[in-house]
Amino acid sequence: MSLEKLRREAEYVTLYVGDIIIDLMTGNVGILLRLERKIDVIEDDVYFWEISWASTPTAPYHVPSSKYMEEASLKLSIVAGLYDRYSNRDSIILLE
Repeated sequence: MSLEKLRREAEYVTLYVGDIIIDLMTGNVGILLRLERKIDVIEDDVYFWEISWASTPTAPYHVPSSKYMEEASLKLSIVAGLYDRYSNRDSIILLE
């Protein structure tokens, strides 16, 4: 799949506070805590997710995951299959 197609698909990914992500390479599990806006000279507004990671430090390939991930890169990693995402919005049941 081309990078441009992945970028188009990533536009349809919506992330929410409380979403769970799993790094499929390391098995690390993270929870999205909050979204921060940063100002960049070139890109203008850039958004970063603060993530709380739980991991298995006994694994031989253990690498600590970054506490912050740029939102566009995270979305691209999800559609590319590097991360699984479980949205807290997927499990909401509407009661009437």
